[in-house]
Amino acid sequence: ALPAGMGIKAASYLEVARRLFREADWSQRRGLGFALYLQGADSVFQSGDPSAALALLDALDARATERMEIARVAGRRVQIYLLVEDPEV
Repeated sequence: ALPAGMGIKAASYLEVARRLFREADWSQRRGLGFALYLQGADSVFQSGDPSAALALLDALDARATERMEIARVAGRRVQIYLLVEDPEV
């Protein structure tokens, strides 16, 4: 978890990193790309934007091929839905 108040700052840094992460980078630096999106989802959620967090998880769903990746994305999605009052986000 990010320290209190750091979600917004982390979200902005991770957004820049995701923009710099090219499509070709996925084949060589898959772990980094996965971390950028997963941590990005955490940070935007902690910043108060569950819809943006779910959008980042959707992007990861399209890339997740290994069981552990799929499980991590699904686990984050469940956490978000459990913590959001309106599950229709």
